[in-house]
Amino acid sequence: MVEEAFSYFKSMKIEHYGCLVHTLGWAGFIKKAKNLVERMPTEPDGIIWGSLLQSSRVHGNAEVGDEAAAQLMVLDQRDSSGHVILSNALPRDRDFSGSAADGEISDGLQHD
Repeated sequence: MVEEAFSYFKSMKIEHYGCLVHTLGWAGFIKKAKNLVERMPTEPDGIIWGSLLQSSRVHGNAEVGDEAAAQLMVLDQRDSSGHVILSNALPRDRDFSGSAADGEISDGLQHD
């Protein structure tokens, strides 16, 4: 029975890993979810890294969240969804003094 279970596990597609990462992360098992991502037989995609990032934010694990964000940005450089997930994951009380969020828009215009 155990061998049969492992044979099913080995044949899992990336979507199944995504579901498991999502479930582990939202249940608060961030380190277990990260460990699963690291051991996947295929490269994790942006959906998996995004799920890990969101659950890290919810459960306050900045270390895993930072790593997931970095991986997400590498994978999805031209896909704006990764940037949206990252911006939503940033803490609302984070100090952005001196940044574009401090009154300057990237084209140099000022807003009120």
